[in-house]
Amino acid sequence: MKVPKSLSCSRQVYSSPLKMQLDYGSSYVSQMLVLEMLSSGLYDKHMERTRTRLKQKRDFLLQLLNRHLADYAMWSKPSGGFFIWVAFNSNIDTRKLFKECLNSGVLINPGFIYHDHHHTVRLSFAYPSFEEMEEGILTMKALLADNG
Repeated sequence: MKVPKSLSCSRQVYSSPLKMQLDYGSSYVSQMLVLEMLSSGLYDKHMERTRTRLKQKRDFLLQLLNRHLADYAMWSKPSGGFFIWVAFNSNIDTRKLFKECLNSGVLINPGFIYHDHHHTVRLSFAYPSFEEMEEGILTMKALLADNG
């Protein structure tokens, strides 16, 4: 990253106790980088790209759910966030499903870890790749079919 001119010429020196009271000791350089990102529009561009990517990933996971798990569960399209809550139609043992998924290399977040005891799982679309999401849904589908 190229250092903006506004940073490279700065020679301000703060007294440590005063600086600590004003900004809790964060680096002057990092503060100037944040200022540059906010004032130049870089942050807004980054957030726009992030939102677009998250919507793409959310929509992809919804397509996978519609294609592969519609017989087992229901869900709704979230308007924000990073997760889709999936509620199973029957009394699926989510503790057992969690263990079986984990043993198959797939991590799901069963609702009971969030004090939701309604046979639910919370699926993230923010971190996993498109391929990982597809592999995870197909694995879950196979496990549900085996236990059905």
